[in-house]
Amino acid sequence: MIKKSNNKSNNKSDRRVNKSHSFSGIDSFNALGDRAKKFVKDVNERARPKKGAKVKRTKIAILPLLGFEVAVATVLDKKKFEIIPLDITEKNLTEDYGQELFGEWCYPLKLTVAMIEKAIVKDHVKKFIGYNINICRYPLVMGDMTKWVKKDFEYYPVMFKEIGWSTDSCIDIFRELKKAIPGFSFMEATKKAPIALKRSLLAGELTNFYFKHLPLVSNPLFVKQDFKKTTREFILAEGVEESEKVAKAFMERVEKQVVRKKPKFKFLLSGDVSVIVLDFPIFDLDVFLAKNEIELVRPGFPPTVYHLRYANNGKKAKEIISKVLSHKTHKTEVSQHHVIESSTIYQILEGIDRGVDGIIFIKPNMCAPCENVSYILKEVKSFGLPIVEITYDEHQGVNGIITRLEAFINIVSETKNRKMACSQNKSS
Repeated sequence: MIKKSNNKSNNKSDRRVNKSHSFSGIDSFNALGDRAKKFVKDVNERARPKKGAKVKRTKIAILPLLGFEVAVATVLDKKKFEIIPLDITEKNLTEDYGQELFGEWCYPLKLTVAMIEKAIVKDHVKKFIGYNINICRYPLVMGDMTKWVKKDFEYYPVMFKEIGWSTDSCIDIFRELKKAIPGFSFMEATKKAPIALKRSLLAGELTNFYFKHLPLVSNPLFVKQDFKKTTREFILAEGVEESEKVAKAFMERVEKQVVRKKPKFKFLLSGDVSVIVLDFPIFDLDVFLAKNEIELVRPGFPPTVYHLRYANNGKKAKEIISKVLSHKTHKTEVSQHHVIESSTIYQILEGIDRGVDGIIFIKPNMCAPCENVSYILKEVKSFGLPIVEITYDEHQGVNGIITRLEAFINIVSETKNRKMACSQNKSS
């Protein structure tokens, strides 16, 4: 006969311990299952982003060309990608970055390499979407940007089959994005091609409005800063309607600052493509001219192959280039190797048709096609307009350029006054 123990524990903790070890086999299995379920639930809760928490996005950069940036941003998933802005005009770029670039390369290439390396080092960008216009050798080199930037990054250049904006050019961009972005749906992107095209064309209208109104406002520098912020908002806007709102708001702000009806002069900016489609890296050329009440006429994106072949000014440009570059014993046939020369002369002829008063021709050092254009401009007297040529590189001082521009403004003013006097004499 087993005697019952009269020793009862007064320790509550002991009783809890004994109770915890008194599970039956089924109870222990169920308890273990509950614990496993709780463990899985906790893991999922930790993995799931909390409400209001920012999801880490991949940083991506697009080479700065407003229409191109807009087209790419139209089909990027903003929840997955953070678009980092690039600025080729940032000071001291080539002093701190782009040191792997060597040899006789032009300053725009050095700036582009330094700009990309800075974005990798400082902004931690890992993926770049670039473009290849195929009109000079430095965009061709950009197809192998890893040759110059010794960092961990991915670079995807988009090759434009035809210079200019169209639905087909947008689709070409999306086809290249398929290679750059995992899980990118090309079919879904093509449905947005009309939206991308409308936004890109609207970006062109916004840029034209900016340059047309800059010399009419009281504070051009303030308007330029506002324009940079606006273009950033425009790139990130969703759809055509939101893009139109951003553009309209900017235009309304600028119109409130207009203090004069029209500029004194109009100058055509020609030459280096990077200066025309981006900005002059030495100083604020547009602001300087605007303070002198001068409208800077930018050709925008280079003319299409169709325009160079079949438009009247395209044919004229071809004739001028062939005539000037031909020798007595050899005739120069204008081909695809003369795209920069053809584009520049075409833009000058277009500027003359738009009634410009003078031409600013900007060329970087070490640019052979621009040297050809410089030779053509000196030989051809039929343009009938004052022309100033500005050569620049990383060693170029601002004061020298400003002095030349001030002298050029005086020449244009005197030329215009003489023409007005002659026309008045004829009429009288």
